Amino acid sequence: MGINMSRYIILLTIMGVLMSSVLSVLVNLIFGINLPDYPFGDFLLYILIFIPPFVLLYVDGNSIKDNSGKVYGGFKRIASFLRCNGENVPVKKHYLWLFLILLFLSAMVLISSIPAPELPQWYADKMLRMVSPPYLPWSLLMVSIFAPLFEEIIFRKILMDEFLEKYKPIVAILLSAFLFGAIHFNVWQAIPAFLYGLLFGWIYFKFRNVIITIVLHSLNNTISIIIAYFMRDNIGLAFSPLGNLFSSDFIFYSIIFAAFALFSLSIYVIDKNLKIDVKS
Repeated sequence: MGINMSRYIILLTIMGVLMSSVLSVLVNLIFGINLPDYPFGDFLLYILIFIPPFVLLYVDGNSIKDNSGKVYGGFKRIASFLRCNGENVPVKKHYLWLFLILLFLSAMVLISSIPAPELPQWYADKMLRMVSPPYLPWSLLMVSIFAPLFEEIIFRKILMDEFLEKYKPIVAILLSAFLFGAIHFNVWQAIPAFLYGLLFGWIYFKFRNVIITIVLHSLNNTISIIIAYFMRDNIGLAFSPLGNLFSSDFIFYSIIFAAFALFSLSIYVIDKNLKIDVKS
């Protein structure tokens, strides 16, 4: 990856957000059509966001080579990100996968317990629309497959690889997480996105395997959409802090304590066993 690729990827992703928003407004003004009112509308607008950065990745085939020195271009270049180019860290101790799962689940509990601003009405309306029967298949396609794939390739594989070449790991993780949160363009989503960015960034740094963060990102999004579906009669509660679901403070704080203990233990075990194998 070229050293200055990150600035172009960031700018083109922002351009994609603007392009998607402008198209939605123009279609509404010219044809009187509100794209999000259609089941495929949100999915289409989301895909448009990533067209500019992925066009760049498609045409720029001179910065990725395989182990034999062969240059990848086009779709082979994009697919090469998923193969990790031989940089993924081998996990020789299989119990580390268990601790990775525990880390992810405990982090979900801890992040969901953080006090958050009241759910904005526009977001509540959007989620209710996304989990309604005609929209749900498109929503799952978007949040469970395309969002994890596109976002992890850009914010972990591309940006973090470049940041790790220029900065210390903690700075690289923070920068990637900040950009991941900022690209959501609203405080309510940006804060949890930043925290998940820290988590996925650290996991990517330790394992150097973007497939892992894609899978975890997909699990997180899928769990969220499933919860929203079954709690659509009270969508505000579905996205409220975890403490609002418990009538007993003792039960809530016991869960938080257990989650923090598992989170800390998982961090310790993974870090201890993969520290030597990962370039820092």
